Amino acid sequence: MTDIIIRIERKLPIPPSPRAGNNEQQYRVFFEGEEIGAWRVPECSAARWLLANGKAERADTLRTDRGLYGGVGWFADRTVNEKGSPHHVKWVAMPSRVFTGTASEEI
Repeated sequence: MTDIIIRIERKLPIPPSPRAGNNEQQYRVFFEGEEIGAWRVPECSAARWLLANGKAERADTLRTDRGLYGGVGWFADRTVNEKGSPHHVKWVAMPSRVFTGTASEEI
């Protein structure tokens, strides 16, 4: 079991979405000095990235510079539901058909 340490920074500025005015905050995540991505739920998304890229095992411990820590596998299996009080819920991958085509294409 290894400690995996990530650094999280708020991504600035927050660009407003033209459709719904959504200004959801994203966070940039760094691992071993390299930026690995920008996500809304950085700990959980980073854990999935680390597993997918062979940088960590499920039994490893994920530690953040914000003092949060836990099992990589635990974080990878969850995301945050912000309806009501924010809480962790089971993560479900989006079906691959969601990512086909572009917004401008007619279906």
